[in-house]
Amino acid sequence: MSEKENKDTELESNEDRPATKASESEWAVAFDGPAVAVTRSFYTAAPGGIRLAFVEQIGDIKQFRAAVFLNFDDAIALKNLLVRNLTDIEVELTKIKEEQESSGSD
Repeated sequence: MSEKENKDTELESNEDRPATKASESEWAVAFDGPAVAVTRSFYTAAPGGIRLAFVEQIGDIKQFRAAVFLNFDDAIALKNLLVRNLTDIEVELTKIKEEQESSGSD
């Protein structure tokens, strides 16, 4: 695994937990099962954390794919991981969409 891949798995620190990097064995386990397509996600708050449910929906056909429960510390770490890794991608996608819209209106 490259240093960049391992850096991308680093969890942000918060008050209760310092930042950590995924070990080789954690990285291997993360790819031990299949990845399923998801087009919708659902958030539910609970007293001890959050539940995230994932669904694939194509037209009227809906298929449950997975659900996870995260305590609040883990949920915040996930949020930080996503923000850090998706911010640049979001900027690039916005540029592409704007270019497509402007070229389509000519």
